Parts: sequence; structure tokens; C-alpha cells
Amino acid sequence: MREELQHSSSAIEILRTLNSTISLESHPRDLSEGEKLSLALAIALEKNPVLLILDEPTNHLDLGAIIWLSDYLNDWNYTAIIISHNIGFLLVKRRLL
Repeated sequence: MREELQHSSSAIEILRTLNSTISLESHPRDLSEGEKLSLALAIALEKNPVLLILDEPTNHLDLGAIIWLSDYLNDWNYTAIIISHNIGFLLVKRRLL
């Protein structure tokens, strides 16, 4: 998994925040769905994109990770398109158009 993170300290920090139990020595094919989602989010967020398209980003995340992601997106000043059935996640302090 280290190759996916390209030894980026910020991606590793995001990954640890989203999923504190994940092992950096694991191969991505051996990860659970939640661990794979955490890895994908860490890689995407580390790149500081100006547009995020998230499809059900809260699936397979624990409550702490959902709260962190919600806070992160609320402080983020770019565009995010979010598809989710988690109404609470969608409505928390969002700047909706």
C-alpha cells in the first residue's frame, strides 16, 4: 500500500484519521471495503483537488470517520458533488446551491 500513498505524509495522516487500524504494509486487495474507501479518500484528498465527486462516501466508514470527513468538506473551499443516502451527512453545515 505504500506505493499507492507514494510516501506522502499527508495522505498517511488522512488515512490514519479515517481508519486508525489499517496497516500500511497491507496489499490493497487484502483490505476490507471500509479500508479501501479510506485509502481512496486519503489518496484523493491528499492531491488537493478543486472538484470532488463522491458516491456514497459514508458507506463502510465508522462514525468518527464520517464526522471527520464532514468537517473536512465543510472547511473545504472547492466544489464537491456528493451522492448519498445519509441525509445527516448531507445536511450538516453544507453550503448548498
